[in-house]
Amino acid sequence: MSNSIIPVVDFSAYCIQRNKPDEERFQKLIEDVRAALSTIGFAYLINTGLSENKVFIGDEITMDQSDLYYRLNPTRPKDLKESLDFIPATRDQLKKTCDIITPGFIDSVCDLYDELKQINFRVLEVFGHALKLKDPMFFVKAHSRMGENDNHSTFRTLYYPPSTDVVQKEGQIRCGEHSDYGGVTLLLQDETGGLEVKGLDGKFHAATPMPGSIVINIGDMLQRWTADQLVSTVHRVVVPKGTRTNNSRQSMAFFGHPNSNQDIVCIDGSNKYPPTNSDTYMESKYSKSFDK
Repeated sequence: MSNSIIPVVDFSAYCIQRNKPDEERFQKLIEDVRAALSTIGFAYLINTGLSENKVFIGDEITMDQSDLYYRLNPTRPKDLKESLDFIPATRDQLKKTCDIITPGFIDSVCDLYDELKQINFRVLEVFGHALKLKDPMFFVKAHSRMGENDNHSTFRTLYYPPSTDVVQKEGQIRCGEHSDYGGVTLLLQDETGGLEVKGLDGKFHAATPMPGSIVINIGDMLQRWTADQLVSTVHRVVVPKGTRTNNSRQSMAFFGHPNSNQDIVCIDGSNKYPPTNSDTYMESKYSKSFDK
């Protein structure tokens, strides 16, 4: 069990090795997911069926260029991290660069992308049941082209360099306070820690690493789409207290997004938020993060 405020959800009733949910335990899974993601907006998923031998949090391909940093909190200096974004459409291009340094790296990323995509689909189906939609597969269909050119779901490897390797500006942290932009985020983190989630009390709490788990959280677009029935929560990454400042941190995130130009209209018919589409919404979010 975790000592975090974030609930632990056992996903074994619909792990990716199953062709269909375990009928006896599926309803509890639905209730647990809704309870977590409609309140704190985060959960640890365990027993998802993710192949542990495909999770390769290890040496990062780093660029060591300060202009690679960007800001997720506009009130702070740029984040102290480097990242490599991957979508299947970029596979051949990235192999030419990355395989020279780390042979087989991109093929491994593709395998992991496929499994995380399947977990993302399962989670979206659970949402359909939790929100009592007429079609429980509504969100799955809206994300159906993950891994294709007209869907921008992204796998990102993240490297946070040790403090001894950078000149840290006042107020600069590893990842500024922000909420994610899109649909469902699945995060794999190493044992270093540093992820903090803003609780219902308004304070930041450590999302303590839990071996074998996937941290899941909701993005802004999905909160908007569900008319606030699911919650997108502010979080950040800092150097954990009591940790040597020369420790680096590595994590990997799968950012699940709807298909390109998917209509985003409140599913309850409330019009709490005006209609938009996925590409327009995401472009407005990205422009703020990369604004120099």
